[in-house]
Amino acid sequence: MANLVFCYNNFRQFSRLINRQFFSFSKNTESQCLKRFTPTTTIIHLQSKRNLFSDEVLGVDRFVQLRQQISQRFGQQKQIFFDRLTEHIADEKNAILSEDLKNLLFLCENSDNHIDLLRRTIDKFEKQNESLRFGLFQFGPIVMRLARHLNNVDMAMWIFNPKYKNFFTQISSVTIAMDILLENGHYQDVIKLFDYATTKFDFDVKYPIDFVVLYFAACYKLNTVESFESAFRVLRSIQMSNDHQIKLRGLYCFIALAIKQNHPNIALEIIQNLNSKSMKSMNIIIQSLRLLALSRINRLNDVADIIQFQLNKDKPKKNQIIFNDVMIEIRTVIEKSGKPELIEKINGLIKQLEESNMIEMKRALDDALMSTINFQRQRKFPNQQSTNDADGGDVDTEQQQPRPRQQWNR
Repeated sequence: MANLVFCYNNFRQFSRLINRQFFSFSKNTESQCLKRFTPTTTIIHLQSKRNLFSDEVLGVDRFVQLRQQISQRFGQQKQIFFDRLTEHIADEKNAILSEDLKNLLFLCENSDNHIDLLRRTIDKFEKQNESLRFGLFQFGPIVMRLARHLNNVDMAMWIFNPKYKNFFTQISSVTIAMDILLENGHYQDVIKLFDYATTKFDFDVKYPIDFVVLYFAACYKLNTVESFESAFRVLRSIQMSNDHQIKLRGLYCFIALAIKQNHPNIALEIIQNLNSKSMKSMNIIIQSLRLLALSRINRLNDVADIIQFQLNKDKPKKNQIIFNDVMIEIRTVIEKSGKPELIEKINGLIKQLEESNMIEMKRALDDALMSTINFQRQRKFPNQQSTNDADGGDVDTEQQQPRPRQQWNR
């Protein structure tokens, strides 16, 4: 037993030594939702996975690194730690230290016993500290990073439990939980969590910007009359508020939903009201949505003019401007138009697009809308134009606040 205590205490010393790493660990989303500083670029990684935000954005990558370090440090003593903690929390008189919960979070595996131990430890920790909120670590984001790493949907659903009403109140906790639910196809729960968090939790803004992206993505995937009406109400509310920033990806999802729900006029109105910087970076996603919406209202001459304009651009390398699945749908509309001259003209333009490799054949519009987002800071002066603003690229060039080094538990 003496050796065990010595090992356990040594690890406590180790934990204190790496606290500096803990404090600089998080890449949370709270601060970026509130202000804009130097521009960053949203890089769209086109993958089949349904994580809307990457591990780097949500701080999961460094969480995993620390898990590996701590797991190696514990070595063969891990099971002893779990046994001792299980025995410790069984006695109501024993207190749970912040360090106990830290260690458990970084050692916990996706087993029923470990998850149950974590839940009971959090319950005890919350109960003993309910009157001592000021100055305590905020473990909510770390629990959600663990849930994301383990892909544990049940843990993400803990956020709805009333007894955790003060535990998961951080923007990053909610963002990660929404991302987990979206990844696993729980779209209705994403919407439920959005409504729950924006009404029950007190944030500096009514609709944190990353919540909106995930919310619109879930509404788009549901593709129902109710989800469109709900998304439209939120969009209108954001537009009428003082803080009306919406990331382009969120707008893309809403525009696509509007088109699917037979509201192409609303989609075109939003596209036309995008700011000049967004229009300048008319990438393949927004270009495809624009052409699709125009075809839905039979503005086929406009479709032809846009394609012709893209073909006439004096560029050594032509960018892909439309997804093949969108092109097929537009072609179907054109064939039904009953206008032989227009059909012949647009078919000729489409052939030129194919010959110039300007149609994306390897992926669909949905793949791009639901692809993983990373953030890359642009190293440039504020007035300098980004090289990523070229038309047709897969780069979402909305302004983003850089992600500073922050406390690990935010």
